[in-house]
Amino acid sequence: MNSTTERPQTDVTVEILGQCMTIKCPQHKVPALKESAQLANQKMKEIKDSGNAISSERIAMMAALNLAYELLEHRDNNHTKIQDLSHFISALEKKILKSVTPTE
Repeated sequence: MNSTTERPQTDVTVEILGQCMTIKCPQHKVPALKESAQLANQKMKEIKDSGNAISSERIAMMAALNLAYELLEHRDNNHTKIQDLSHFISALEKKILKSVTPTE
């Protein structure tokens, strides 16, 4: 990476399921990293509290699958909304053009 485009890194400590880890992160991404760690911790606690997973590794895998599923679900929903909005805009454009085009 070019040194002129590198951003300063900072050490960020996050806690997930009672375990602290320090991660190097660009300063401008620290809030997103902390929010991501909180979300991961929340999901893992939910799975641990449900009693369906025993090992930390299994809890982490199940949390990762749940988060990936939610991400894909949101992406698909956003794609559908974008398509709907695109169709609406096209219909609106046709109506506008029809209303401003002089009829003979």
